[in-house]
Amino acid sequence: MRKLTLLVMALVLIMSLSVGILGCGGEEQEPANGNDEPKPTLPSTIVITTTGLGSAAHGWSSVLGDTFASQLKMSVRQIPHGTDVARYTVLRDGDAELVAASSINGWAPTFGLDEFSDWGPQPIYMVWQGSTLGTGVAVKADSDIETMADLAGKKVNFVPGMPSINRGLEAHLAFAGLTWDDVVKVDFPSYGAVMDGLKLGTVDAAGVIALTAAGAHDIASAPGGIKWLPMPADDTAGWQRLSQIAPYVPQVATHGAGIAEGESVQTSALTNNIYSYGIEVVDEVLAYHLAKVIHTQWEAYKDRHPNLPGFTVENALNFQFSAYPYHPGTIKYFKEIGMWTAEHDAWQADILAAMNARI
Repeated sequence: MRKLTLLVMALVLIMSLSVGILGCGGEEQEPANGNDEPKPTLPSTIVITTTGLGSAAHGWSSVLGDTFASQLKMSVRQIPHGTDVARYTVLRDGDAELVAASSINGWAPTFGLDEFSDWGPQPIYMVWQGSTLGTGVAVKADSDIETMADLAGKKVNFVPGMPSINRGLEAHLAFAGLTWDDVVKVDFPSYGAVMDGLKLGTVDAAGVIALTAAGAHDIASAPGGIKWLPMPADDTAGWQRLSQIAPYVPQVATHGAGIAEGESVQTSALTNNIYSYGIEVVDEVLAYHLAKVIHTQWEAYKDRHPNLPGFTVENALNFQFSAYPYHPGTIKYFKEIGMWTAEHDAWQADILAAMNARI
């Protein structure tokens, strides 16, 4: 019996050594990522900075961060910041790879406007462009404020260090022919605090906020509810005044806080974007693989946030609403899948030349 046991152990040892020897051969070894592609050289950790807790961008970028982590085997840290200046400071300093926000968020930095005038124009590249994001100015549903013009003399929000909110609201006031001089500004420390301010009655209106933001749904569920001030698409004079200040477009919104099924409201809209600061911190390899994950994993993540169904490659390549050039790594991916055209090349060249001329 003892001899039989020793014989079995010897056979097991021989088989184990045989498998180990076979596994050492270069042609027999399975690729590290389980397919025929070489494993990319990627950072072990990336940081995504976003608008604050309660914002739509914080919600959808959290889902994408989970997707990046699982697909690229990296750690993804998400850090919300209350102001644009804080967000772009960490991006400029290389303490974050990406910022996730709507297109208005990069407007002041890339043109060197408002609080970024001392910085001067900054180099901002898109890693991906998502869906259009319904935005607007919200008031309590039981308020007597019915139109944007009714905001005259009312208390509205102002966030020092956050020109995306301030310039956005200035543009929406201009839609009705109003200016900051026609309203009462109330300072808030962050975007999230703005929505809390409307819920608590600190201001009469909150803008410009996303229709799908968690904070907007909080207002809708609070006493008084929420309603959105209409912005008719056929008000061409209003839209002309607005567009001179910020890059919003008209949209008929059918989903959002306080919008019942079957109802709609005419509001403004922006695109959701993932940006990088220049192309040094986020290199071509990383941008390429981030874009690939967003495209190829769309079916898996699209139902996890109301804005994510719009993160299609078709929307990404719809440069009608794009204000920033694409990252070379993303362009490499688009070319690989055969969706980058001569028109896209011409658009990229024009917008890149304009940005380079500024900076």
